[in-house]
Amino acid sequence: MIPYSGTMADEATALDILASQKRYYDMRADRESEWLGSSGDWDYGVEQNLAWERERDAIAQRLESSVGPAIRLLEIAAGTGGWSSTIALQGAGLAIVTDTSERALALNPGVRRGETIKVLADAFCLPFRPACFDRIVIAQWLSHVPLVRVLPFLGSVAALLREGGHLFVVDAVKTTDNDYAERVVSARFGAVAHEQMRPVGGTNHRVVKTYHTQDSLVDAASRAALRLEEFQSGAFFFSAQLTPISTGSRST
Repeated sequence: MIPYSGTMADEATALDILASQKRYYDMRADRESEWLGSSGDWDYGVEQNLAWERERDAIAQRLESSVGPAIRLLEIAAGTGGWSSTIALQGAGLAIVTDTSERALALNPGVRRGETIKVLADAFCLPFRPACFDRIVIAQWLSHVPLVRVLPFLGSVAALLREGGHLFVVDAVKTTDNDYAERVVSARFGAVAHEQMRPVGGTNHRVVKTYHTQDSLVDAASRAALRLEEFQSGAFFFSAQLTPISTGSRST
């Protein structure tokens, strides 16, 4: 397990912003499909919507290819299931989705159809034994992990993978037409974290947003016993496939 390297002040800040994020996404849960479907407040016109949807669908195809015939599959912070609905149908012997939001999981189509098992759990304290999954998916969540927690989080995820298993990450890239005002709050291993103020229900909520790059993922992964095997980036999303570094080759 990778030791936590932040100060008490870092951890207090991380806990505060994680609580704020949870409130925000709980309150926005019934609108999450609008974001992935480029509708409602996220309708940017025919041309950009089509470009968004083409890239989203290409990511979904890569996700399906990555998952394949996995026996045991886990999606962490699955939420309302924008990506779970893709992986739930891939014939996994066991498919589990986790989130801290009961409301979000209740809207998850894979859960509602009985194709996945829901587990209400904190992404930083998952109730699974080591080396028990063939595939793990993290979609649109790594960017919301405070930088001070990224390495311990990735290390804990790596420990859940079986030999020959892999982690699939999909997340947003930084665009010039960001919907929210943001400020830089921290930087580590080549990644820069921003704090955004996002309104919902008449209240602003603090949300951390880190725009990971191929270089920052290579650096962070190598410190967390993971190896970046594949990385593809477009105008809106990136996808990455990582594999655990075998115990025999890990540095001590």
